[in-house]
Amino acid sequence: MKKSAFTLIELLVVIVIIGILATISVAQFNNYQEKARIARSLIFEKQIETLALAAMAAGGTGDTTLMYSFDDGTATDLTGFGNNGTLDGNPTFLSGEDCPNGGGCFRFDEVDDRIETGARINTADITMSAWYKSPVTSGKQPIFDNHNYGIKIHYNELQLWFAKEDTSSGLFANLKHQGVTTDGRWHHVVGVIKSGEYLRLYLDGELVNESYTSHEVNIDYGKWLTTTYIGYSRHMGFEYLGGDIDNIKVFPIAVEFN
Repeated sequence: MKKSAFTLIELLVVIVIIGILATISVAQFNNYQEKARIARSLIFEKQIETLALAAMAAGGTGDTTLMYSFDDGTATDLTGFGNNGTLDGNPTFLSGEDCPNGGGCFRFDEVDDRIETGARINTADITMSAWYKSPVTSGKQPIFDNHNYGIKIHYNELQLWFAKEDTSSGLFANLKHQGVTTDGRWHHVVGVIKSGEYLRLYLDGELVNESYTSHEVNIDYGKWLTTTYIGYSRHMGFEYLGGDIDNIKVFPIAVEFN
């Protein structure tokens, strides 16, 4: 019996099919990795919150705590202390799959959108937690700004910064992370400042940079500004964020996380 062989056309068809299957497999694997990254970050976010609230309950503090989920399309403060935010400009409300936890979030237009919290944090130690998504790689992109410390994107750098009490070596101290921070994907960032001791910057549940410092936070810097902002910085040149924000949580202590 004569042995049959694949024709050139049949081989090309097989190669095309294999290519399609490989593309589908890679896409599914990338999607799985992305979901795993988001899930890991959500767990880390909850751990930070649990540790912070427990520490504050033990220490008897909390009135300068801020927590905004944005799930109902408002900036209602979930702590019960009444620091409800005001939507300025016209931030676009998003929900469901557009947000990291499936609830609600806001999109800022980099023109005049911002959230004014109506509160100011007056402690030297601070832990700031936020979800953000930004494709913008130019200029300063403020995420949270208390005037004397905050978290921002500076071009393609993620920065945790604070105003120093001793300005002989400069007005501000900052901690930077260069990476895929403006790739248009959701990222969870946590900035921790222990005045006179250290700064720590977490991205997607991992410690990406830390620095030990003897500089104290100047809690009086910008004290004439009586409110903090989300997606906006007044003292850094009236900068606005171009991107999405979700789940802002600010605790007036430096959370120790191992």
